[in-house]
Amino acid sequence: MKKAFLHNRNLALIILVLLTAAVLRLMYLSGFSFSNDELSALYRVQFDRFSDLVSKGFYVDGHPGGVQVFLYYWVKWFGMSEVAVRLPFALAGILSVFMTYRVGKRWFSENTGIFAALLVAVLEFPLLYSQVARPYVTGMLFTLMTTWFWTRLVFDAEMMDRRSLWLHGAGYALSSALCLYDHYFSALMAGIIGLTGLFYLNKRNRVPYLVSGAASILMFLPHLPITLNHLRIGGVGLWLGKPSWDFIFGHIYYIFNESFLLLIAVAAIIGWSLWKNWHSGGFGRFRLFALLWFLLPMIIGFIYSRTVNPVLQHSVLIFSFPFLLFFLFSWASPLSDRTSLTLFLLLFAAGLISLVVEKKYYQSQHFGEFRDVARHMTEWDKTYGESNIGRAINVNNPWYIDFYLNRMGSSASFMQYENKGGMDLLDLKHVAEQCRTRYFVYAWTKPTLPETEDIVRTYYPYIVEKYEYDGLSAIGLYSKDPPARLFPEPEPVLIVRNDFETAGRWQADPRQMDTNFCHSGSYGYRFDSTVEYGPAFDTLFGQIPGDPVSRIKVSLWCMAPPGLTKTPVVISVDDDRGKNYVWTSRDIEYFLDEYTWGKVHFTCVLPRAPSPGDRLKIYIWNPKRCEFTADDMEIRFYE
Repeated sequence: MKKAFLHNRNLALIILVLLTAAVLRLMYLSGFSFSNDELSALYRVQFDRFSDLVSKGFYVDGHPGGVQVFLYYWVKWFGMSEVAVRLPFALAGILSVFMTYRVGKRWFSENTGIFAALLVAVLEFPLLYSQVARPYVTGMLFTLMTTWFWTRLVFDAEMMDRRSLWLHGAGYALSSALCLYDHYFSALMAGIIGLTGLFYLNKRNRVPYLVSGAASILMFLPHLPITLNHLRIGGVGLWLGKPSWDFIFGHIYYIFNESFLLLIAVAAIIGWSLWKNWHSGGFGRFRLFALLWFLLPMIIGFIYSRTVNPVLQHSVLIFSFPFLLFFLFSWASPLSDRTSLTLFLLLFAAGLISLVVEKKYYQSQHFGEFRDVARHMTEWDKTYGESNIGRAINVNNPWYIDFYLNRMGSSASFMQYENKGGMDLLDLKHVAEQCRTRYFVYAWTKPTLPETEDIVRTYYPYIVEKYEYDGLSAIGLYSKDPPARLFPEPEPVLIVRNDFETAGRWQADPRQMDTNFCHSGSYGYRFDSTVEYGPAFDTLFGQIPGDPVSRIKVSLWCMAPPGLTKTPVVISVDDDRGKNYVWTSRDIEYFLDEYTWGKVHFTCVLPRAPSPGDRLKIYIWNPKRCEFTADDMEIRFYE
């Protein structure tokens, strides 16, 4: 009777976990825009021939082609709506929860499987990657499938007849091959799992195991030339920085929703389990597998990222993350019915609260925004007239924004599609300067220098409307004339100006005061072969009013003949012991045409709140000893 009750209770709990996972993954599939990576994948499936998909779709991408091939056929059948594209990945996420339960139960206990599955259901990490069409949650599913078939093949061979043994071998071969085709880190997991099994072979399972492993490798051989090309490309190391030495701690904090509430709940369950069951089964081989399989991909990725090419980021560790949960909950075996149910409810509540309330998952902007950016453009075209608006955008590929504009019936085009800084800043200046429309739209959907907006506002100074998406995207409508209602902007806590009309201000050398060239007034400040450093604004942050400054905006007017290069405006901050912790600059030549006054912009967001004793210096550095003139320098400080 008691056994039947326990079975029914556990069945009810895992059904509750799976229903929760399904609701969390399915209810918001169309609620947010395709991400940059999703649009990249969709852009690279629009080929008529499979050979073009290979050569242009993923041969040059840096990821294995499995998911790309799947999307190639999937969108032909079901279209490119957010729901249609993401649905298979959401279903893979739900299946991953179930497979987490199955593996946890087989390795340790029913409670281990239930607790681990519950966290996979409610943690933001696996949930987010269950709602984007990228090769992450699929790889986690394939890794768990590989683990399941591997476990059965290696440790349950004596309980199976020959037919079942070979069927599980086939399942192991196929799931391992799917790992290889999904992502290189899921391939790494398949390799670690496969090598581990070599230490546990016996007469019964040796041949099926080796044949299955060889079969998975053979299935991947057609992809080998593509993988070799990916290794030559360099992948995300072209833009991803090296991981810091405390990456593992940050990653674990990230896994648990960056929530102290959830960490406390998990710690309470682990503490109670260890107190009650420390001697239950000792450390054991499965605990060793769980710990090593979680740590090894991170360690390998960390070493490779520090010494060869940066590849380590949170997303690539999703394939190994369930093994951390297996290890943490591995002692939760023979708890009493009431205790285990109480702990389950505690973890369930803490997980949902951390996800929905603390993280605000369904109200947060997780990736760059494209759909809403296109929507605002379309609405403004209807309100103000498409011919009355000039446009520029910073986007990785014009198709990414055109995808949504075309869906909304817009034919809008842009005078600049990408701005990487450097000479692109000068190109944007030319676009805004030469544009004759009354309004101008500027948007960005990837990391963009803040000076781009300042350039636009030099010629379109008034903000009509502006929308920002948690620092991941933004769009603004700007006007030459004041709108009926001014857009609210943050006020600077201090504005400092130097018009170079007075010698000695900021230690300005009177010999460099120039009456021949000035933007306003009677004087400009001349730089030539005798001047390396211009007059410096030098102060302690304690002398700047208001709360600690977080942002500094510098602007000035300059004019130069040809040949001006590598001449920056510099912002430098030293702590109260004289140690420098900020040194950043922007070259002024990226804002100037020859022999023409141009406005230079530079914005610095400070990495931390400065102390009152920290010293700030702002100056023009002329290391090449070029000739030019500066005037009307302005510094704005913002909280």
